[in-house]
Amino acid sequence: MTPDQITLVRSTFAALERSGLDPARVYDRLFELHPELRDRFPADLGALPQNFWSGLTGLVYRLDDVAGLSDEASAAAAYHRHIGVNSVEFAQLGESLDDVVRTTLDEQYTPAHAEAMRRTWELVTEVLQQRPRVASESARF
Repeated sequence: MTPDQITLVRSTFAALERSGLDPARVYDRLFELHPELRDRFPADLGALPQNFWSGLTGLVYRLDDVAGLSDEASAAAAYHRHIGVNSVEFAQLGESLDDVVRTTLDEQYTPAHAEAMRRTWELVTEVLQQRPRVASESARF
């Protein structure tokens, strides 16, 4: 990712925080788009949406440090491997996340935002699957 994209993603997350975004919307949208995934989750999501959002926000603020990002996400990565989350499911959650971010930011969500968020989600997905790119690759990401 470029430094400008990292800055854009961080400012996007700050704007989402100011908007009062409820992280449960990401899961609501996931289940709307992919109802077949609903059975993979408990009936009461409890703190899961907030934990997801807190973890994702923490990773966003480590985007310029792939090694630190991987270290920070190691417990989450182990959990996701344990429950068998696959790359398709990560992509589906990313689709839901992007949709919620786009609708929350509305006109402020530009093609540059979309590209930066896409690259962020790809990197987060790699880290959570414990397949991060080497430093030279991530610099071109």
